[in-house]
Amino acid sequence: MIMNNNKSVQGFTLIELIIVLAILGILAVMALQSMSAGNISKAQMTEGLNLGNTMKAAISQYIAKHGDFPDNTASATGEIPIATDVNGEYVKQTSTKANKILIEFKSKTDNPAITADLAEKKILLTGVSSGISVRWDCKTEVSADVSPTSCTADQTGLALD
Repeated sequence: MIMNNNKSVQGFTLIELIIVLAILGILAVMALQSMSAGNISKAQMTEGLNLGNTMKAAISQYIAKHGDFPDNTASATGEIPIATDVNGEYVKQTSTKANKILIEFKSKTDNPAITADLAEKKILLTGVSSGISVRWDCKTEVSADVSPTSCTADQTGLALD
């Protein structure tokens, strides 16, 4: 009697499955490291700086037209956005006065997703005019590991005054 042992084996061996799971585990760890709280804070900080750039562009246009910084938001006669109109998911408001732009982040009450690094913190951009060009200096209450290198830390209570 001749037996036919030509069975086709289908599927994966145990060692192949373990290798795949190990690779997936390594990828998951790498993904979690890239989503650390510091990176989330930096992403949220970027929203504030982008809104500040919107205000810088409006002020630069005002200077090009009128030759000087606006006296305040009201005197800009609609050429500078109103503070409460320039906000975002993490930014409460972005206000201006003369050569200053103040970016205020929301509180944890306003948005529970905002990181503790940014909650209720501020960024102050101060414009220094040299003819028609403007250089912007940056001060922030946000810690140095989250804020851009172009911003200096200032815990004295940033304001437009």
